Parts: sequence; C-alpha cells; structure tokens
Amino acid sequence: PQYNAGWDFLPKAFSIGITGGAYVRCLSVAEIRSVDLETLEAGKDAHLRLRAEVEDFNPIGCADADLDIMLRMDGVLCAYARVDDILLTAGINWIDLDVDVQDAKLWWPAGSGAQPLYDVEVCLECCGSKTAYPKFQYGIRTIRLDISRQEDGRRGFGIVVNGVKIF
Repeated sequence: PQYNAGWDFLPKAFSIGITGGAYVRCLSVAEIRSVDLETLEAGKDAHLRLRAEVEDFNPIGCADADLDIMLRMDGVLCAYARVDDILLTAGINWIDLDVDVQDAKLWWPAGSGAQPLYDVEVCLECCGSKTAYPKFQYGIRTIRLDISRQEDGRRGFGIVVNGVKIF
C-alpha cells in the first residue's frame, strides 16, 4: 500500500517507480510509432501488406519521406519494398506498402508443420534523418474462422490456416 513510504511503524517500501532501464531519446523530425503486417495471400509466393503509423513532429509544416521494409531469414534478404516521396503532414500519418515474398516459407500451428519466422525491418528517411522501428519477427500465414453453412443447414465452426482446415 501507498502508506509504506516511510510511516513510523513500517519500513520504507515504495510500490511505484521506474523499473528496468530508462533513457531519453531526442526525436526531431519524424518517427515510426507502430507497424502492422498482414498476410493477404499465402502460397508458394506470399503477398503482405504493411501499415505504418508515422508521426511528423513539425506542428505547422509538411515533410517528404521514404519508407523501406526488409524481410530476412537467417540473415538472407528475402523481400524488399520501398515507397518513395511520401508527403508527411503534421501529426499522425498512415502509410500502406505492399510487399511480395517469393518462395515464402509458411508458418504452421504446432503439430501441423514448421514455424519459420522472418526478421522484419522497417526504416523511414525524412529530411536527411533516418529512423528505424524496432526489429521484430513475423510468421507468414493466413488464419480465418470458417463458419460456412453445412449440408445439414447448420453452421460449421473451424479454423483454416493457409487454406487448410486445422483440427
């Protein structure tokens, strides 16, 4: 409880505060705030769509930017896409970018196949300044809920991963 911060009958035991590492980062031009990656098609080749949330810090102006996405597996570049000459307006901007992965290695649930993960890098260059979103891993797969009508008139309920029904 909060009263443990130095009353006469208890030791000082603070229950709030900064834990772990803390740092200050100075941002001057623009920053990638979030990245969402979605698999639109999964097969021999895969089609992905990236949606990046980019914030332009200039409250009264615009800026030109370029956005890159790179997918690597075991250090080897597997896919690359770029959108040039983006107009960033003050505040939050949403940028969509499609990327194709040739000979995609698909992710499968445990017991159904391998779970290969791609290392994803997203970089923004704006006004001579470069910034990168923290690297993350992504498994290429489609997942959907099949609630289609069955022969007896009732609806089914099943999970379909990469076009295959999974029990």
